[in-house]
Amino acid sequence: MATYPDWVMKHKKKGTYINVVKGKYYLYAAHSERIKGTNKVRRISDGYLGRITQEDGLIPPKEKVTGPVIVLEYG
Repeated sequence: MATYPDWVMKHKKKGTYINVVKGKYYLYAAHSERIKGTNKVRRISDGYLGRITQEDGLIPPKEKVTGPVIVLEYG
């Protein structure tokens, strides 16, 4: 198991995991499911919760902005 700084670990709760990409820490929600017929367990990601920084703590993801759908016909 990887060792993370204390300021990162204080955001980790049960049902979440931390991923490190290029030195930046990201928090994800997850659960596990057993694979039938084997003794293996697969981790299933339930969604992205945000980025963790030492200065700002947990930064939640920006909401996706969806505008009205415009359909144009051509021809």
